Amino acid sequence: LVASDPKVAEHDKQIAMFAKQMKEMQDMLKMSQETMAKSQKEMQDLLMEKTREIEGLKTQISVVSTKVDQLEMKMNKLAADFGMTKQEFEKRFDMNEKKMEQMRKDYQSAVEMINTE
Repeated sequence: LVASDPKVAEHDKQIAMFAKQMKEMQDMLKMSQETMAKSQKEMQDLLMEKTREIEGLKTQISVVSTKVDQLEMKMNKLAADFGMTKQEFEKRFDMNEKKMEQMRKDYQSAVEMINTE
């Protein structure tokens, strides 16, 4: 076979096209690997951010829980000061709350009646 042979030229052309396709595929593979690495990094960053948020929420829950415990102890002490059980104290407190709410409603109704006259 001689270099000027059309079959050799065709063969060279096919090899060049194959090499070009291989290069394009390698470039695409490299780009997809870079994209995957970037996505993985973004996911890790997001995971770290959410983990920090969760830790913050755990801390807030702990603080609130401590405050609730403190209020519970104060309520028990108040109930004892009034010579009642905690349940009796809560019931009386709840009744007072309902009375206050009713008084607010009555006051609001009276104000509305005055304003409409």
